[in-house]
Amino acid sequence: MKARIYKSTGSWYMAKAESGKIYNARIKGVFKIGGLTSTNPIAVGDEVEMQIEDVLEESAMIDTICDRCGNPLTVQLWDEFNLVVKLVDNADKMNSEEEDPDIFYLDRNDSHLSIANWIYEFISLSVPLQHICKLDEKGKSTCNQKVIDQLNFFNENPPTDATSKSLWKGLDKFKDLDGND
Repeated sequence: MKARIYKSTGSWYMAKAESGKIYNARIKGVFKIGGLTSTNPIAVGDEVEMQIEDVLEESAMIDTICDRCGNPLTVQLWDEFNLVVKLVDNADKMNSEEEDPDIFYLDRNDSHLSIANWIYEFISLSVPLQHICKLDEKGKSTCNQKVIDQLNFFNENPPTDATSKSLWKGLDKFKDLDGND
C-alpha cells in the first residue's frame, strides 16, 4: 500500500495511507547509495510503499533494498526468545548476581513489570545484519546481474594511481594549513 511520510523520529515514521489511516512505520534494512550509509534515508513528504505488520497495533513495515545489488527486498524476521521472571524477596541482589541474561528476578511487592526493553532487544536481535537477495531453486543468487557484473569489473580493474591522484589533486593546497610538518 502507498503512504506519505508525515513525521520522522529516527527509524520510526508516521505514515498516512491513501485511505487516510495513520500508521507507525519503520524501515526494514540498511540503505546504501553510492557507498554512503544514511541513518534516515526517508524524509517527511516522501511517498513510500509499505506492508501492514500488525493490524491491532496499526504498525507497518517499509521494505528495504538488497545490500549487494540495490534490488527491492522484503526480509522475513523470525526468532524465538525465552525470558524467565521469578518472584523473590531480594530482587536487586539476585539480579546483580545472576549470570544468565534470560532470567530476571522481580520483587514480590512490585505490582508492575515493564517488558519494553526486552521486546526491543528481542526484535533487534532478530533483524539480520545483511539484507541480501535470496538464492533461487538452483542455488544461484537472484541479485541484479548487471550490478554484480559491474562490481566484479571494479574489483578486477581498480582505479590506477593517476586516477586516484587526480581525484585528490585539489586538496593538496590544504595539506600544510596547520603549520606542522
